[in-house]
Amino acid sequence: MNYKKFVDIIKSKDIKPVYLFYGEEEYLIDYTIKLVKNTFVDEALEPLNYIILEGKEIEFNHIVNACETLPFMAEKKVVVIKDLPLFKSKKELEESHVASSKDSLINYIGGLEDYLILLFVEKTKSIRKSNPLYKQINKFGDVVEFTKLRSRDLDKWVEDSFKKYNKTISKSNINYFVQYSAYFDRNNQKT
Repeated sequence: MNYKKFVDIIKSKDIKPVYLFYGEEEYLIDYTIKLVKNTFVDEALEPLNYIILEGKEIEFNHIVNACETLPFMAEKKVVVIKDLPLFKSKKELEESHVASSKDSLINYIGGLEDYLILLFVEKTKSIRKSNPLYKQINKFGDVVEFTKLRSRDLDKWVEDSFKKYNKTISKSNINYFVQYSAYFDRNNQKT
């Protein structure tokens, strides 16, 4: 699934309990996480209903504790897990705390409740689709790939970004802007 389909799902509020976000378009990943947060979490209750966990230092019981706490005066609770080593190489997996509870996490995903939105975030170009955790997330939730925007989508995004600040931009200036930003430069690591 691409991010546009996921944005439509957010608008309809027909969201599943678990998602994997991955891809090279880091800004869109951050934007989509913020959209989920703003849609389902009240700003006043954000500390109780929005939790971010760094996957490199995480243990399985931290994930369970974050997910098992019911949302406070809200419909949903959002838990974001960034850079979980279970999606990485075997070497990185062996160095992590969560490696020993890989099977427990895979089983846990199968029983997530409706009140939860669990987002796994991997800011990497590709991910192994044969990974058991990937398969489980795809079975009980969905996988959202964030690739670089192309042609009309990119033009519309730039135009909408200018509109947010009550500015207009012509199509030729959009093309110049995109070329000047080096967005499509192969050596560029940031999006």
